[in-house]
Amino acid sequence: MWDTTSGKPVGVSRRVGPVGATALSHAGDLVAVHEFDHQHVVVWEVETGRVRMTTTHLTDLVHTFFSPDGRRCFLNYGYPSNTLHMWDVDSGKGPQLLSGHTNTV
Repeated sequence: MWDTTSGKPVGVSRRVGPVGATALSHAGDLVAVHEFDHQHVVVWEVETGRVRMTTTHLTDLVHTFFSPDGRRCFLNYGYPSNTLHMWDVDSGKGPQLLSGHTNTV
């Protein structure tokens, strides 16, 4: 990751292959990256590079985002699932499926 003003690297870089959906927490301390090679999402700390959680195998991921407090990571899968998968960043527990939507999420 790079500082958009200075163009200099910020924090620790992790070497990953091709990536899909990515998200930065509101505080800027966590990043979630969908790693295509391994078909999972890894959440890691920007400053240290420490992995906070890794999801189980997944496919068809469209969006990744954090709750405002950074404690939960949400994964949104493509049509027709109409579900969000919620993961607890601290414990790595999940997914809790949030469903019931009548339209695409």
